[in-house]
Amino acid sequence: MLAAALFVVLLIDPWAVHAAGFWLSFGAVAVIFYVTAGRIAHPNWIIAWLRIQWAIALGLVPLTLAGMLLPFDLVLQLAHLVMSWCNAFLEWLSALPSAVWQQHAPPAWVVVAAMIGALWMLLLRGFPARWIGIFGFFPLFLAVPPALPDGTLRVTVLDVGQGTRGRGADQPPHLAL
Repeated sequence: MLAAALFVVLLIDPWAVHAAGFWLSFGAVAVIFYVTAGRIAHPNWIIAWLRIQWAIALGLVPLTLAGMLLPFDLVLQLAHLVMSWCNAFLEWLSALPSAVWQQHAPPAWVVVAAMIGALWMLLLRGFPARWIGIFGFFPLFLAVPPALPDGTLRVTVLDVGQGTRGRGADQPPHLAL
């Protein structure tokens, strides 16, 4: 599951590998899987939480320490090799057609539908048909705003009163050219 999640994240945002949070998040989840998988006894939730926190802290530290303290740089070379592979993978992804996905700004009713769907899915456990809430998200992907006529450009400017003082009070905050 972790590898599938990693793959989906990289499909959505291939440059995520350059963020420390990406590595920390997936590293922490890998440690959690490692320390909780295959356990027969289920300890008190406080003890389980403390154990997981301790494991994450220890699990994320050893390779960093090994890279700094070892008299050879094998760990750092390995990290560099993995990063090189990730960069090659990113270059391959960036060459794919439609490598960048742009989502239009949804209309207000679509946002409301998604919020209702999310709230429906978060209802108390045991509430029947919570899965129906997923349908509230469909308009986010299916509702397409009307296309502008050829030769038309629509620009929306968010005016917070800084730098756009030349615009008259009677002009709308967006212009159709």
